[in-house]
Amino acid sequence: MSIVSVLLLITMLAVGGAARHLAAVKTDPSDAAAMQAIAKSTRADEAVGWGKKSADPCDGTWAGVRCDMGRVTSINASRGGLIGRLNGTDLSKLAFLTDLDLSFNGLRNDVPVLPTPLPRLVSLNLRSNSFSDIPVGFFAGFPALETFAVDDNDMIFPTISRDDVLKCSKLRSFSANNASIFGVLPNYFGNTTLFPALETLSLARNQFTGVVLAGFGYKSNIKYLDIGGQHDSDGIGRSTLIGSLDLFIPDMENLVEARFDHNALIGPALNATKLVNLRVFDASYNDLCGVPKFAEGIMLYFNSGSVTFGGGALLSDRQGGDLHSGAFPFSPRPASGHVVCLLRTGFDGQCGSLLSDGQVGALHSGGQAWPPPPSTPPSACARTRTRLWPSALHAAQTRLS
Repeated sequence: MSIVSVLLLITMLAVGGAARHLAAVKTDPSDAAAMQAIAKSTRADEAVGWGKKSADPCDGTWAGVRCDMGRVTSINASRGGLIGRLNGTDLSKLAFLTDLDLSFNGLRNDVPVLPTPLPRLVSLNLRSNSFSDIPVGFFAGFPALETFAVDDNDMIFPTISRDDVLKCSKLRSFSANNASIFGVLPNYFGNTTLFPALETLSLARNQFTGVVLAGFGYKSNIKYLDIGGQHDSDGIGRSTLIGSLDLFIPDMENLVEARFDHNALIGPALNATKLVNLRVFDASYNDLCGVPKFAEGIMLYFNSGSVTFGGGALLSDRQGGDLHSGAFPFSPRPASGHVVCLLRTGFDGQCGSLLSDGQVGALHSGGQAWPPPPSTPPSACARTRTRLWPSALHAAQTRLS
């Protein structure tokens, strides 16, 4: 027998042995039992057919379930029509699970508290279900968690336990928009020591109150921050979330997008010229004063009273990109007749009336713009909460009357 033939025979024997080994790997009985129980409690057996063709979740017949060496590692049942509840005891048996996506379903009751933590789970998506609460102890079940989403769940006054969520120190993204969460704003998310990897924090349209503390996000890695639209639980819709942008935003040097709209933030507008990565900034519908400073290339939406700052990208010639060409790129769009001020450099700017088509009259039609605001902000801005650009506002009101 030639050397080539010998080598070929050895290769064939090795491949055959590996195939037999893989075929011999059976699904872990505990994983199989857990998945069968989850299929029943969430009605996934009826909605997506889990277990209909086979009781083995790792044989390829369970849609959205992935396994490795007989252990369940990933579950994606997003938009699967699941209802019922997710049992923490069953879920905790999937010790090798790394990703769980149950978004856009109809799961109800509390999000599950696990009796045994899942040490490998890094991504958990529960958005757009019907969960009612986030019990204390929930986050302790996911010590390796990096990405978490629970947006758009109409919960019954849930809170976020500080001591509980601190067990997820590896978080990179935390999203809980529109989840009826109430309590004092969790400023600890902006603490770099506690959450050194956090890049996305989205807590918009909840019922947080209190103060955005000075130094929030200092030197953090947060790139995307949204705490807009907080409102009281009294049904009136008022916001009691206060704070001063100039006391924390300038030191969040990694910010790319920041939204603080529809709150009760006060004080002078900020100097954010150091935030060279910033591209979108929305502080509309607060109680700010003065004129903010930004680096070039930012999409800006800034409102106070009847004066609205708006702009496309600030171009090198200090003209507003989309505004200069006639389009107003923001939503919700200010009401017709509001005064739109286009920032240029420092405290300089131009104003024009917002027409019914959402375009800016004098700015894009070539007509004469209203006089620019004063070269310096009002000296008593922070103390008296003077509105943005008082002289420009007076001129605008005179023109509109």
